[in-house]
Amino acid sequence: LVLDVCDPDSITRAFDEAELQARAPISWLVNNAGIALSSPLARTEDSAFLRQMEVNFHGAQRCAARALPAMLKAGGGRVVNVASSAGLQGYAYVAAYCASKHALVGYTRAAQQECGPKGVTFAAVCPHYVDTPMLEASVEAVMQKTGRTRAEARAFFANENPGGKLVTPDEVAAAVVDLCTGPGGDIWELDGSGPAQRVS
Repeated sequence: LVLDVCDPDSITRAFDEAELQARAPISWLVNNAGIALSSPLARTEDSAFLRQMEVNFHGAQRCAARALPAMLKAGGGRVVNVASSAGLQGYAYVAAYCASKHALVGYTRAAQQECGPKGVTFAAVCPHYVDTPMLEASVEAVMQKTGRTRAEARAFFANENPGGKLVTPDEVAAAVVDLCTGPGGDIWELDGSGPAQRVS
């Protein structure tokens, strides 16, 4: 199924189709759509803030809003938002991205307070730099702006992680599965140093 998290009608169609195929309401939702745009703060236009909020925060919120009524009716469900360490701290040149991920973490914490006691848990995974195509776009940008080689640019991002290496997609997926199958309601940080660490 393909959906556009910026289009409520697209979300409705995809969720309806998923529930039709499964013959049941959605009980696990993992919000993983995201974009990252970088620029010096003084040159960051409103459109960059709006676009990243639209995808990184409102996209997740819209999908959760679609799934939540059935989860609450059933008395159980899991929503895991893939945020970022940028939702826990600030980084230079990505203020708009940080703002959108802080919004997602704050939403997750508030939703957990409200819905957790009713059996629907909200949690967030906050990885540092992950070895994905999104990171590759950042690597390309660093190469163009600094003249560094690909290996040097990748090493820069790996060294920015407290663990000194890039987080793998499998590590993020394992944390998500743990949050879907465990008690939930946590904020987990992945920093390249080993298993996810509970933040709150």
